[in-house]
Amino acid sequence: YFAVGKLGEATDTLDGEGNVTSTQPYDDSTLQRMEALLPQFTGNIMQVPPMYSALHKDGKRLYELARQGVEVEREARQVSIERLRLVDDRGVGSHEAPLSL
Repeated sequence: YFAVGKLGEATDTLDGEGNVTSTQPYDDSTLQRMEALLPQFTGNIMQVPPMYSALHKDGKRLYELARQGVEVEREARQVSIERLRLVDDRGVGSHEAPLSL
């Protein structure tokens, strides 16, 4: 998998498609701190799926329910992440942090 995170932004959908709900300043040290934290997200971890996901609940995808303003209980599930690394530093001002999973 390949993902691009936007530094300094949070959205209501936890992805790049949602509305920005908050912004924070960042600098070069943000990328260094992020890279240092990546190992704690590898291995077997428990993850509660976000409402904006393609998983089903009672025959409907969670993202469909979320778009209707409905939030349902989701069970944490074990996921395994073998490797997580920062692929490229696009520099301050780009807001992007490409990750390889």
